[in-house]
Amino acid sequence: MHRYKIILAIWTAAALAVTASGLYNDVPAPAIQGSIAGLTLALILCWTISKPFCEWTLSLNLRALVLFQCWRVIPGCLFLYNFYSLGKLPFQFAVVGGIGDILVAITAPLAGLLADPKSPTKLRALMVWQIFALFDLLMVIRAGLVNGLRDSASMMPLTHFPLLLLPTLLVPLTLFVHLLTMAQIRRRLTFANR
Repeated sequence: MHRYKIILAIWTAAALAVTASGLYNDVPAPAIQGSIAGLTLALILCWTISKPFCEWTLSLNLRALVLFQCWRVIPGCLFLYNFYSLGKLPFQFAVVGGIGDILVAITAPLAGLLADPKSPTKLRALMVWQIFALFDLLMVIRAGLVNGLRDSASMMPLTHFPLLLLPTLLVPLTLFVHLLTMAQIRRRLTFANR
């Protein structure tokens, strides 16, 4: 467990270093989505290959994993207020994505109440919420790619601090937490049906 916290700290430090260095400044839009995909796939690969890592993640508190999604209120509000209202990000990405992120974040505490391992009905409802929240995040990623391909300058704020932390750390981690949470729910439902 301690080892994984150190790895997360190193990853965070690396994301901050890349952000501060300016390496991503002015990269084309697909590079942002490529970073998200690559880092998410690396996490999934580690989870698949490393039995200790897999077992550790499956032992994490389900409610805490659900509540992790509360952080999405921050970029949701930033997208809506700062970046869209000031004309720095396009409507499809900032407003649609921002509203979706805010909805996920404010409903996460309610969804956390469904994290009851003794209630298959609540777990199924939690799975539905997870699918909605994951779908929202995937649509935001897609909107970023579409807008970036249409007009690369429209997504340039994502290549600078603080928004660069989204593709280099927070979005891949959030995608992984969604998949991990769904794996835990599925596992608990399997045990409940035995």
